[in-house]
Amino acid sequence: MMTARTASLTSAEAYAIASEWGSYVSAGDPGACLYGFRKGDGRPVSGTHRAACIEYIDGTLLKWTMWEFATAQSPTARHAALKDWRSLILLRRYLLTAPEWVPTRQAVRRSMEHRVAA
Repeated sequence: MMTARTASLTSAEAYAIASEWGSYVSAGDPGACLYGFRKGDGRPVSGTHRAACIEYIDGTLLKWTMWEFATAQSPTARHAALKDWRSLILLRRYLLTAPEWVPTRQAVRRSMEHRVAA
């Protein structure tokens, strides 16, 4: 049964799920988009970032987790694959509707100060 808690994620929960998949990506890999979030914040930083993450989840990660489920040799492994699949579905759902990250005035000010100092 889907509850309000499992139907949507917070920004921090989305960030946590995305960061879990970092071990599956390497330099130049399309999955590097999952590293593109601001620390602790799972909101996409742009429309392009949102699209890249959704495409990678759909085209690679969901297929990978279904393969893991289909080839699992134990109930524990099947459960782990299903849990991974579910977390990716929740992340995908979040990314479809989440507002984009917008820098705060303080973040913009720090960025400007950093540029001037450089």
